[in-house]
Amino acid sequence: MCSNMTAPDEINFGRGDDNYKKLFMSARRERWGIEAANPRSIRGFSRATRLVGGMLRDRLLQRSARLPVQDLVEQTPLPLAGRLPN
Repeated sequence: MCSNMTAPDEINFGRGDDNYKKLFMSARRERWGIEAANPRSIRGFSRATRLVGGMLRDRLLQRSARLPVQDLVEQTPLPLAGRLPN
């Protein structure tokens, strides 16, 4: 063992607000990141599509989480082809 070891300044528990993390942390610090892509290149367009698609998916999931169950049932479209549900 080295005699000049010190305690860490910071421990990273990863992303998310899981309950077990509250046992180990005295404070919460929010971090933000920026991601950019050049849509004029094939690689950049692919990345930009995934970024925007992910944001749209998250928005739709948040919106559907706020709707009451009855509203979701009423908004569910019936299938256009095939058997109708029983």
